[in-house]
Parts: sequence; structure tokens; C-alpha cells
Amino acid sequence: MYRTTVAVLLLLASISANAELKIDLSEERIARGKYLVHQTTGCDGCHSERERGFYSFPPKQRLLLAGGNIFIDIGPRAVSPNITPYGLGSWSDQEVFDAITAGVRPDGRVLDPVMPYQVYGRMEAEQIYDMIAYLRSIEPIPAGPYPAEFPGEHTAFQPRFGELARPDDNAPEAELGAYLVEVARCNACHQGVGHDAINNQPYAGGREFRAPGLGLMRAANLTPDPTTDIGAWSREIFLARFKAMRGSWQTRVEAGSANTVMHWWQYSDMTETDLSAIFAYLRTLEPTTNSVVRFEPLPGQIVNRRSWSEMQAA
Repeated sequence: MYRTTVAVLLLLASISANAELKIDLSEERIARGKYLVHQTTGCDGCHSERERGFYSFPPKQRLLLAGGNIFIDIGPRAVSPNITPYGLGSWSDQEVFDAITAGVRPDGRVLDPVMPYQVYGRMEAEQIYDMIAYLRSIEPIPAGPYPAEFPGEHTAFQPRFGELARPDDNAPEAELGAYLVEVARCNACHQGVGHDAINNQPYAGGREFRAPGLGLMRAANLTPDPTTDIGAWSREIFLARFKAMRGSWQTRVEAGSANTVMHWWQYSDMTETDLSAIFAYLRTLEPTTNSVVRFEPLPGQIVNRRSWSEMQAA
């Protein structure tokens, strides 16, 4: 414990050298940050309560970014915080920056890696500034505070800014796609799960998700294997699918009907340039044959995953 505390203090000293960091809230920076927060990194997927009875479990719009999403996989009191100005109002820009890129709270506690600071700490610092500017600009939503307990002992991340720099406009399309799938953490869901030849294969699919009272869902195989999932899709089919899914998350889904945890409410509004780049990168992957049954109704397996506000009202 002593060594961990010393390590965190040393890290804070190194990443907080610019304690007077003050991010400008220009319209251009806010606009870039909005796209990063909602379409690329998908902060609202974790930092919002979710609609359980709708397609793809979208964030509740009235509580967007106001926290309250419970992570049952890492402990009963692991609840995402409010990152609207109501929740971050007392944090300095540097403190928000350190939490996003190193996983360190102002009080020195280290966040659980469910917060992907090991990805964000490799992005360009300017992109993190854009995200913070946008979060400062949105409407404060009174919600929380929530318990900030993070089970287990975790190690803060030493940022390596710029390792995940967005390629410039002249870079090969697949390079942009590689950057986007890393920042969006696509493999976190789509990593291969199955027999030994498939386990841990990048983007080979099969990871299971159990929805509250709805059934069992599995992530698709994204590799270019021509016999399974999207492997035989053309670029045009890929882009058309995302276009067709715009607004799909507003659809109510009954128990036992097919659903998905794919964040269509996030990715369907990405630009065609970005989606085309993602497709180009996926075509470069090693083909893996893994036919995935995407949905199975399991009426007897109901997971009680209520949101924080529902728990408080019970």
C-alpha cells in the first residue's frame, strides 16, 4: 500500500506540473469535443443511466452524462459519476484532465480501469482538452453524488500522449480506421470468445451479454472471414447499415425480442469518412471463422440491473 501511495504521488507530481491549466471554451473546441464525447469515445454509454426497454439500451436523454450507471461486474457500489458541470463544477481543468488520462481522482484515489484512462492517456492532449471543453459547456444536471468506491487496488497510468494521434487527412484510410477502433475500444466487446483457436482473437466476436429480462446477446465477428457475420459485406453495405440504424434506439423492445448492446445510438451518427475508415481497417484483419448466434431469448435468466435512481426509489 505504501509503495502504491508513493507511486501515485509521484505520478500526480509529473502529470500535474501545469496546475494552472485553463482550457478555452471556443466554439471550435467545443464542437470537436462534442463529437469525441458522443460519437468516438462514447462517454455517455457509461456516464448515463440506460433505457432498458429500448433497442441497444440507449442513454436516458434527460440524464445524459449525469452518471448513475451501475457496473455490477466490478462491485455493487461501482457507480459512474456525474460529468456534467453539476458533478465536475468543483474540479479544476487539470484535475479533470488527470482523471481522464491517468485515472487519478483529486483525492488521490485511482479509478477502476473500467474507466479507459489507459486509452485516453495515449490520445493527443489537445483532444482531451476538446472533450473537457465540451463537458464544461453542457447543461448541469442535478444528480448524485454517487458512491465512489473502486473495489481492488489499481495502478495509475503514466500518460503517453500522442501515441493515439488522429492521422492527418493524407494518411491511408486504414490508418484512420485503426485509430478510431482503438479510441472507441471496439475490441473490448468484439474480442474473440469461443474455443482455443478463437479465444482472444482480435475482433473475432462471441462475447456474451445478458440483458435484464430480455435474453442473451453476443458480439459479432468483425473480421473479413467471408462465411461469417459481416465478413462478406461491401463498404456500401457497411455504410448503409449504420445509416439505417440512425434513430433505431428510439424503438421499444419487448422481452424475448431480439436486441443488441451495440451502441447504434453512438456510432450511427459518425461521419461517413470515419465509418469508411473503420471498414477499411477491418478489411486488414486476419480472417477468423467464428459464426456467432447474435441473440437468444432466455426468459428464465433475469438480471436485476436497476439504475441508481431506480434503486433509490425502491
